[in-house]
Amino acid sequence: MTSRVVHVRCGSDIRAKLQQAGLDGRFVEFSDPVCDGPVPALDRAAYIDTRTGHLAPAYGLAPNLVRRKLEDEYQAIDDISQDEHAPSSGVNTIPMTSSPLLACWQLPVASSRRDWN
Repeated sequence: MTSRVVHVRCGSDIRAKLQQAGLDGRFVEFSDPVCDGPVPALDRAAYIDTRTGHLAPAYGLAPNLVRRKLEDEYQAIDDISQDEHAPSSGVNTIPMTSSPLLACWQLPVASSRRDWN
């Protein structure tokens, strides 16, 4: 049987420890530091543009790498909702909010950014 657990983590630092501890499940890194910089309520492409425009110079990173990482991580969150074990509770969005704390707490239980507006 496939594990129904999805570990959503802000980095990959505990990935190996989860495996060593026998905590099976899919691992998804989601490390957009929403507590740093603008977090506007925009469609995904514009949101990623805005976040890339802030994060790349703020951390001295190449914009194309930042953009790709953000796109991949948000897609991974979307993919959780496509999983055969995804809950059918109707909660299928990650609400965009001006509160980074709320956004962070809602990520593990939400699944898709189809309704960004």
